[in-house]
Amino acid sequence: TMYNKRCFLQNHRDGKVDGRLCVILIYLNEEYNEENGGVLILNGVEKVLPKIGNIAILDLGEFDIEHQVTEVVGNQNRYCVLSFISLKNEE
Repeated sequence: TMYNKRCFLQNHRDGKVDGRLCVILIYLNEEYNEENGGVLILNGVEKVLPKIGNIAILDLGEFDIEHQVTEVVGNQNRYCVLSFISLKNEE
């Protein structure tokens, strides 16, 4: 994903959808200033900066926590690989 200026994600829960177990976020920005926005906020408290080496895994089964991404306000884009992991449907 790429968030540029004015992109954000409102506070929400992903919920159980189509057997989803978790979502994995792998951040790709080599350097990132928190003042530029684009920060993942977990449960309104914990912050995850979108800097390379930072990874977030959100459990969507047991602990579907509220999360949001603050608005990108600077000129630095926020890059992230996002992948939902699901159970294979055996039907």
